[in-house]
Amino acid sequence: MNKKDIALLVMVGGVSILISYFAFDALFKLDKPKDYQVVKVISDKIDEPRSDIFTETSINPTVKVTIGDEKIRDENNNQNQQGDNGESEQ
Repeated sequence: MNKKDIALLVMVGGVSILISYFAFDALFKLDKPKDYQVVKVISDKIDEPRSDIFTETSINPTVKVTIGDEKIRDENNNQNQQGDNGESEQ
């Protein structure tokens, strides 16, 4: 290789680097500042419940409420379970 060939290779390499740099910059826009959404900070504090909803006369959902006779309901459940298993007490 002579000096002209080496100079030509260096020039072609430099031009291709410049073209690829500007093409990449045009496609991906790296210089633009990005806008990010700021998220509200999560804290460990719990707000007090609203007094108009949670009053002393409100229904307590943690108390077991039985509607009707529980003994009859248990008998019906036992009969249904025996019917599902194919067994009978007779």
